[in-house]
Amino acid sequence: MNLVAYGYRTLNILSLDVVAGSIICSAYFCSTFKVTVDGITLVLLGLSVWLIYTTDHLMDVRNLKVKASSLRHRFHQKYFTMLSVLAVIDLITIITLLFFLRSYVLWNGLILLMFVGAYILIHKKIKYTKELIIAVLYCWGILIPVLAETITISAIILYPQIPCFLILVLLNLLLFSLYDLKTDAQDGQWSFTRSAGKRITKVVITILFCSLTVNLIFISLSGDRQSLIIFSLMGITNLLIFSVPNYFQKGERYRLVGDAVFLIPALGLTGFIPLS
Repeated sequence: MNLVAYGYRTLNILSLDVVAGSIICSAYFCSTFKVTVDGITLVLLGLSVWLIYTTDHLMDVRNLKVKASSLRHRFHQKYFTMLSVLAVIDLITIITLLFFLRSYVLWNGLILLMFVGAYILIHKKIKYTKELIIAVLYCWGILIPVLAETITISAIILYPQIPCFLILVLLNLLLFSLYDLKTDAQDGQWSFTRSAGKRITKVVITILFCSLTVNLIFISLSGDRQSLIIFSLMGITNLLIFSVPNYFQKGERYRLVGDAVFLIPALGLTGFIPLS
């Protein structure tokens, strides 16, 4: 493995690429809906995403008596104490920065935090709806600046970019559960695939791809060319992961590429894909 690949693998294991993706996606939605977002909000989002993912992984391996099956879980198992200390420092930093947030963002964030806390407490008991809950919570966090300022929850259906993004997140998570079936079973972790089986999971994924196509048509009709291209690229990447399992299973490539999907909106932020 070359140095670049090793470096990205390490970032992936630590969920830092997920953090980067969440910040990029949030900034992209703010840009799309013409919402001004301050740096503190984005930093808090990144810190919160890392804390949630790391806490989730640490809780997964906390009671494991044998060596974890997946590379990510083995890493968290090996460095459990150090990562736990970093998680506490992260939490303290988050609490400190909360005092600098604008009130409407703060209250939305606190409500989301309560739901996240509830999920962490009961996630071991969730089977069929785990990926759906995570997808909703993730999208909620990404969209907090937009939801807090310009869009009511009841009006979300009017913006095809939002359900389109939710579908992409859910697709991504279900693909992971499909690929992780064996290691999840070995480590005693539940997922939709482990609960419903591979056949039903593949049917659900196919339905989601069809729903994604419909949403992309609505985005096209809305005239948002940039979102159409970006979400299409994200969808095509997920489709490749779904369609070529023999390639993506090796070395957990599905996870590296799957997490990188949420870096694609950076092409819009940088102007590489223009608005029109």
